[in-house]
Amino acid sequence: MTDRSLDRIQTIFQWLSIAILVASFVFAALWVYNTSMNLEPILAFLGLFYSVVALLGNWVTKQLEKRVKEEELSITYALAHGYMYNYLAPVVRGLRKKLSDPSAMRFIVYIPKTLNEFRSHAIDEVMTELSNKQYIVDTVELVFENEKRKMDYRTARKSKDSAIHYFDFPTTLLTLEKVIEYKMKTDKDSRPDKEIAKLSEVYISNFGKQLTSILEKEEFDAIRGNIKIVSSGRFDFLETNNNL
Repeated sequence: MTDRSLDRIQTIFQWLSIAILVASFVFAALWVYNTSMNLEPILAFLGLFYSVVALLGNWVTKQLEKRVKEEELSITYALAHGYMYNYLAPVVRGLRKKLSDPSAMRFIVYIPKTLNEFRSHAIDEVMTELSNKQYIVDTVELVFENEKRKMDYRTARKSKDSAIHYFDFPTTLLTLEKVIEYKMKTDKDSRPDKEIAKLSEVYISNFGKQLTSILEKEEFDAIRGNIKIVSSGRFDFLETNNNL
Protein backbone atom coordinates (compact mmCIF):
# COMPACT_ATOMS: atom_id res chain seq x y z
CA MET A 1 0.00 0.00 0.00
CA THR A 2 1.45 3.36 -1.06
CA ASP A 3 0.49 6.88 -0.01
CA ARG A 4 -0.63 7.60 -3.55
CA SER A 5 -2.87 4.53 -3.56
CA LEU A 6 -4.45 5.82 -0.37
CA ASP A 7 -4.94 9.24 -1.95
CA ARG A 8 -6.62 7.67 -4.98
CA ILE A 9 -9.03 5.68 -2.81
CA GLN A 10 -9.89 8.78 -0.78
CA THR A 11 -10.48 10.69 -4.02
CA ILE A 12 -12.84 7.97 -5.29
CA PHE A 13 -15.00 8.22 -2.17
CA GLN A 14 -14.95 12.01 -2.33
CA TRP A 15 -16.12 12.08 -5.95
CA LEU A 16 -18.76 9.43 -5.22
CA SER A 17 -20.12 11.58 -2.40
CA ILE A 18 -20.18 14.61 -4.70
CA ALA A 19 -22.00 12.61 -7.38
CA ILE A 20 -24.67 11.56 -4.87
CA LEU A 21 -25.14 15.16 -3.72
CA VAL A 22 -25.45 16.38 -7.32
CA ALA A 23 -27.95 13.63 -8.11
CA SER A 24 -29.96 14.52 -5.00
CA PHE A 25 -30.02 18.18 -6.04
CA VAL A 26 -31.14 17.29 -9.57
CA PHE A 27 -33.97 15.03 -8.39
CA ALA A 28 -35.06 17.59 -5.79
CA ALA A 29 -35.19 20.27 -8.49
CA LEU A 30 -37.24 17.99 -10.74
CA TRP A 31 -39.66 17.30 -7.91
CA VAL A 32 -40.10 21.02 -7.25
CA TYR A 33 -40.57 21.66 -10.96
CA ASN A 34 -43.06 18.81 -11.37
CA THR A 35 -44.84 17.99 -8.13
CA SER A 36 -46.80 15.24 -9.82
CA MET A 37 -43.64 13.15 -9.88
CA ASN A 38 -43.15 11.22 -6.65
CA LEU A 39 -39.38 11.35 -6.24
CA GLU A 40 -39.39 11.05 -2.47
CA PRO A 41 -38.29 7.36 -2.47
CA ILE A 42 -35.36 8.19 -4.75
CA LEU A 43 -34.29 11.13 -2.58
CA ALA A 44 -34.59 9.00 0.55
CA PHE A 45 -32.46 6.31 -1.07
CA LEU A 46 -29.83 8.84 -2.15
CA GLY A 47 -29.74 10.29 1.37
CA LEU A 48 -29.26 6.84 2.85
CA PHE A 49 -26.69 5.93 0.19
CA TYR A 50 -24.75 9.14 0.91
CA SER A 51 -24.59 8.27 4.62
CA VAL A 52 -23.41 4.74 3.85
CA VAL A 53 -20.72 6.00 1.46
CA ALA A 54 -19.52 8.56 4.01
CA LEU A 55 -19.31 5.97 6.80
CA LEU A 56 -17.72 3.36 4.55
CA GLY A 57 -15.23 5.85 3.14
CA ASN A 58 -14.24 6.96 6.62
CA TRP A 59 -13.80 3.36 7.80
CA VAL A 60 -11.80 2.29 4.73
CA THR A 61 -9.57 5.37 4.96
CA LYS A 62 -8.79 4.76 8.63
CA GLN A 63 -7.99 1.10 7.98
CA LEU A 64 -5.69 1.97 5.09
CA GLU A 65 -4.00 4.77 7.05
CA LYS A 66 -3.40 2.29 9.87
CA ARG A 67 -1.91 -0.16 7.40
CA VAL A 68 0.38 2.50 5.91
CA LYS A 69 1.52 3.49 9.41
CA GLU A 70 2.23 -0.13 10.33
CA GLU A 71 4.26 -0.56 7.14
CA GLU A 72 6.30 2.55 7.93
CA LEU A 73 6.99 1.34 11.47
CA SER A 74 7.84 -2.21 10.38
CA ILE A 75 10.35 -0.97 7.80
CA THR A 76 12.08 1.41 10.20
CA TYR A 77 12.03 -1.18 12.99
CA ALA A 78 13.76 -3.68 10.70
CA LEU A 79 16.44 -1.11 9.84
CA ALA A 80 16.90 -0.06 13.48
CA HIS A 81 17.02 -3.70 14.64
CA GLY A 82 19.62 -4.61 12.02
CA TYR A 83 21.71 -1.53 12.76
CA MET A 84 21.71 -2.20 16.50
CA TYR A 85 22.32 -5.94 16.48
CA ASN A 86 24.58 -6.23 13.44
CA TYR A 87 26.66 -3.10 13.84
CA LEU A 88 26.22 -0.73 16.78
CA ALA A 89 26.10 -3.15 19.72
CA PRO A 90 28.97 -5.39 18.47
CA VAL A 91 31.16 -2.36 17.74
CA VAL A 92 30.54 -0.70 21.11
CA ARG A 93 31.19 -3.97 22.94
CA GLY A 94 34.39 -4.43 20.95
CA LEU A 95 35.55 -0.90 21.76
CA ARG A 96 34.84 -1.41 25.46
CA LYS A 97 37.15 -4.43 25.49
CA LYS A 98 39.99 -2.35 24.02
CA LEU A 99 39.75 0.51 26.52
CA SER A 100 41.11 0.66 30.05
CA ASP A 101 38.12 2.76 31.13
CA PRO A 102 35.18 1.67 28.95
CA SER A 103 32.68 3.75 30.91
CA ALA A 104 34.27 6.96 29.59
CA MET A 105 33.86 5.98 25.94
CA ARG A 106 31.04 7.52 23.91
CA PHE A 107 29.73 6.26 20.59
CA ILE A 108 27.50 8.86 18.99
CA VAL A 109 24.86 8.02 16.39
CA TYR A 110 23.87 10.99 14.25
CA ILE A 111 20.24 10.88 13.07
CA PRO A 112 19.64 13.23 10.11
CA LYS A 113 16.50 15.12 9.24
CA THR A 114 16.64 14.16 5.57
CA LEU A 115 18.55 11.55 3.61
CA ASN A 116 20.52 14.30 1.86
CA GLU A 117 22.49 14.76 5.08
CA PHE A 118 24.15 11.43 4.33
CA ARG A 119 25.60 12.61 1.03
CA SER A 120 29.37 12.83 1.13
CA HIS A 121 29.41 16.62 0.92
CA ALA A 122 26.96 16.93 3.82
CA ILE A 123 29.04 14.61 6.01
CA ASP A 124 32.11 16.65 5.10
CA GLU A 125 30.28 19.75 6.35
CA VAL A 126 29.74 18.08 9.74
CA MET A 127 33.42 17.17 9.87
CA THR A 128 34.37 20.75 9.04
CA GLU A 129 32.04 22.11 11.70
CA LEU A 130 33.61 19.86 14.32
CA SER A 131 37.07 20.97 13.23
CA ASN A 132 35.96 24.59 13.58
CA LYS A 133 35.03 23.81 17.18
CA GLN A 134 38.66 22.88 17.83
CA TYR A 135 38.10 19.14 17.65
CA ILE A 136 40.74 16.88 16.19
CA VAL A 137 38.75 14.81 13.71
CA ASP A 138 40.28 11.56 12.56
CA THR A 139 39.51 8.11 11.21
CA VAL A 140 40.89 5.01 12.89
CA GLU A 141 41.11 1.45 11.65
CA LEU A 142 40.08 -1.25 14.07
CA VAL A 143 39.50 -4.97 13.82
CA PHE A 144 37.43 -6.94 16.31
CA GLU A 145 37.10 -10.60 17.12
CA ASN A 146 35.52 -12.73 14.40
CA GLU A 147 36.14 -10.00 11.82
CA LYS A 148 38.42 -10.70 8.88
CA ARG A 149 39.16 -7.11 7.92
CA LYS A 150 39.68 -3.76 9.53
CA MET A 151 36.93 -1.16 9.50
CA ASP A 152 37.15 2.62 9.61
CA TYR A 153 35.59 4.56 12.48
CA ARG A 154 35.29 8.32 12.73
CA THR A 155 36.63 9.86 15.93
CA ALA A 156 36.91 13.31 17.48
CA ARG A 157 38.69 14.68 20.53
CA LYS A 158 39.52 18.08 21.97
CA SER A 159 43.19 17.43 22.63
CA LYS A 160 45.73 14.64 22.75
CA ASP A 161 44.86 13.94 26.37
CA SER A 162 41.07 13.99 26.10
CA ALA A 163 38.83 10.97 25.62
CA ILE A 164 38.06 9.88 22.08
CA HIS A 165 34.47 10.10 20.91
CA TYR A 166 33.47 7.64 18.21
CA PHE A 167 30.55 8.52 15.99
CA ASP A 168 28.66 7.13 13.07
CA PHE A 169 26.24 8.25 10.39
CA PRO A 170 23.85 5.27 9.93
CA THR A 171 23.92 5.22 6.15
CA THR A 172 21.74 2.12 6.27
CA LEU A 173 18.96 4.72 6.12
CA LEU A 174 19.84 5.33 2.48
CA THR A 175 18.07 2.06 1.68
CA LEU A 176 14.88 4.03 2.35
CA GLU A 177 15.34 5.77 -0.99
CA LYS A 178 14.06 2.70 -2.84
CA VAL A 179 11.18 2.33 -0.40
CA ILE A 180 10.18 5.96 -0.84
CA GLU A 181 10.55 5.73 -4.61
CA TYR A 182 8.22 2.73 -4.62
CA LYS A 183 5.69 4.42 -2.35
CA MET A 184 5.66 7.53 -4.49
CA LYS A 185 5.07 5.42 -7.61
CA THR A 186 6.52 7.95 -10.02
CA ASP A 187 9.48 8.39 -12.34
CA LYS A 188 12.78 9.32 -10.76
CA ASP A 189 13.12 12.53 -12.79
CA SER A 190 9.66 13.81 -11.95
CA ARG A 191 9.31 13.05 -8.26
CA PRO A 192 7.74 15.82 -6.18
CA ASP A 193 10.62 16.83 -3.92
CA LYS A 194 8.45 18.16 -1.09
CA GLU A 195 6.53 14.90 -0.79
CA ILE A 196 9.74 12.88 -0.85
CA ALA A 197 11.36 15.07 1.80
CA LYS A 198 8.27 14.83 4.01
CA LEU A 199 8.09 11.05 3.69
CA SER A 200 11.82 10.63 4.35
CA GLU A 201 11.49 12.74 7.52
CA VAL A 202 8.72 10.43 8.75
CA TYR A 203 10.81 7.31 8.14
CA ILE A 204 13.97 8.80 9.68
CA SER A 205 12.08 10.02 12.74
CA ASN A 206 10.58 6.57 13.22
CA PHE A 207 14.03 5.01 12.83
CA GLY A 208 15.40 7.22 15.62
CA LYS A 209 12.49 6.34 17.90
CA GLN A 210 12.79 2.63 17.17
CA LEU A 211 16.55 2.69 17.77
CA THR A 212 16.07 4.49 21.08
CA SER A 213 13.40 1.98 22.09
CA ILE A 214 15.60 -1.01 21.23
CA LEU A 215 18.47 0.50 23.22
CA GLU A 216 16.26 0.43 26.33
CA LYS A 217 16.13 -3.36 26.29
CA GLU A 218 17.71 -5.09 29.27
CA GLU A 219 20.32 -6.83 27.12
CA PHE A 220 21.90 -3.45 26.37
CA ASP A 221 22.18 -2.29 29.99
CA ALA A 222 25.97 -2.62 29.95
CA ILE A 223 26.53 -0.48 26.86
CA ARG A 224 23.60 1.96 27.03
CA GLY A 225 25.68 4.57 28.81
CA ASN A 226 28.25 4.47 26.01
CA ILE A 227 25.76 5.25 23.25
CA LYS A 228 24.31 8.67 22.52
CA ILE A 229 21.74 9.26 19.79
CA VAL A 230 21.66 12.85 18.55
CA SER A 231 19.43 14.65 16.09
CA SER A 232 20.10 16.61 12.92
CA GLY A 233 21.85 19.97 13.09
CA ARG A 234 23.27 19.33 16.56
CA PHE A 235 26.93 20.15 15.94
CA ASP A 236 27.39 20.45 19.71
CA PHE A 237 26.66 16.76 20.21
CA LEU A 238 30.17 16.09 21.54
CA GLU A 239 29.72 18.61 24.34
CA THR A 240 26.16 17.89 25.47
CA ASN A 241 24.63 14.90 27.19
CA ASN A 242 21.17 15.27 25.68
CA ASN A 243 20.00 12.47 23.47
CA LEU A 244 17.58 12.56 20.57
